[in-house]
Amino acid sequence: MKRNIVFIYLLFLSMFCFSQQNMPGKIYGGIPNANSTKLYEIQVGAFKIIENADDYALILKQGGLNPVYEEYLDFTRVKITGITAPEIRSYLVKIKQLGFDEVIIREDTTQYTVIEEPDPEPEEEIIFEEEPEIITEPPKIDRDIFCRTWRIVNSDKTEYIGYFMLFSNDGSYLITNTKGETTVAKWRWDKQLTTFEYTHDNWRSYGRVDISELDKNSLIFTDPGFNILGNGYSALRKDVLFELVPIENFQQDTSE
Repeated sequence: MKRNIVFIYLLFLSMFCFSQQNMPGKIYGGIPNANSTKLYEIQVGAFKIIENADDYALILKQGGLNPVYEEYLDFTRVKITGITAPEIRSYLVKIKQLGFDEVIIREDTTQYTVIEEPDPEPEEEIIFEEEPEIITEPPKIDRDIFCRTWRIVNSDKTEYIGYFMLFSNDGSYLITNTKGETTVAKWRWDKQLTTFEYTHDNWRSYGRVDISELDKNSLIFTDPGFNILGNGYSALRKDVLFELVPIENFQQDTSE
């Protein structure tokens, strides 16, 4: 009998530890008792810049959740509301899977704004009486040149020399160090093709790189740095210079 009790205790303990590992690392406010009849909310962030709140809300929407906004002082809170106590743990697991590792749990008693998708406007037939003005788009060749495998040949941080960087059109990129170890991250163009942004935590925080040269033979950019502990844009301003060449050019140079 005693042996069975110990076995059941160890089984419960292992299940509890597994559950804890699949939830955010920092949970402020505590997880309510499952028998509570109150409704609760889970806050994933609060921002002074509304664009950062929009980024968080988009990630939650894409994960099948329904985020709302709450204005608090100078901040816009992003949170999930109307959660019953028995549902809290499953929501925390889902939020963790979407890349959020720090949340606040409160009773759901506040006023908030539901984020609604705008209704699509009806399409109108446009008839041009005169030849329409041609708007020049950024040349597509820039994107084609950028999305390839590059090798770092010079940098202010010498430990990065020899690393490979592969940028893909699907918004992902791989960094391979000189030991052959690979890290996967995400990137996206900024408003202009002279700037791109990157993240290691699903856009919870991100860096913004300024490209000073991009052609078929070279890529030169300045990286201000990335702070994975922060929220939104990381303005560390380390301004580290990187010079890269396409891998095919590098192979040709070393074979001569």
